[in-house]
Amino acid sequence: MMPTAAAAVSVDRVVVPDRTLAEKPFPVSVTLVNDGEARSVHLFGALYRREEGAAPCGPATGTRFRAFTHIVQDTVELPARSTTQYPPEGETWLHRYRREHVQPEPRVEEFCVFVANATRGPVIEYEDYATTRLSVRGVNAKPVASFTWEPERPGATQDVRFQAEGSDADGDPVTFAWDFGYLGAGGRARGEGASPTTFFYPAGEYVVTLRASDGLEETQVSRTITVVEAARAEDRPGGLQIPVAAWLAIGALALAAFRRR
Repeated sequence: MMPTAAAAVSVDRVVVPDRTLAEKPFPVSVTLVNDGEARSVHLFGALYRREEGAAPCGPATGTRFRAFTHIVQDTVELPARSTTQYPPEGETWLHRYRREHVQPEPRVEEFCVFVANATRGPVIEYEDYATTRLSVRGVNAKPVASFTWEPERPGATQDVRFQAEGSDADGDPVTFAWDFGYLGAGGRARGEGASPTTFFYPAGEYVVTLRASDGLEETQVSRTITVVEAARAEDRPGGLQIPVAAWLAIGALALAAFRRR
């Protein structure tokens, strides 16, 4: 696997997510620069243990080497004197590492991409590679989440405030995304953050779904909210709670005063 002679093709940039989980696929994006004639290549990815002061990448026989996988199963065609993004825009190519190749605790590894001449078989013969950092975790605890809302039985068109609660055993930050269970002007009504506000119309039952993510895995919680025809005055915060009989008495007094004038 050790690169040998330099060539016209180089790996200019490698993009991977900040973190990944063993057994879970993650996207890889590579920018290839071809300064020479047109050619066909394969791309290979490898994971190495990071060591301060160590040279990047290296042979598969090295002590830092962890895993080696053929990322791209098909041939990548590079026009002469061109810059090529792989995969093409709009497509997704996935990579994964088996659990035995990583440690259970989170650690930052070195992810390397190599180029191989497709016409000579899968042999890494170029010095052209690029390296980037990849945080890899062997195991991960899913976040725990729940949510409440106020008022408990809102009226149609009345503002409803949701409140999410979430925690993660690994100490990862938890983010929240919502599906409020109805169609809005732009499609499904959605929200983000721990405390979104929305309203429902018409009256009925709506299934609200909270998705809590720790950046690696997601927990989904759904609850049904009942929306009544309209919020009554006594249900509104600060609303006057005056019986109908009292309103009739006030009206009668006002009418009598008007007639005496």
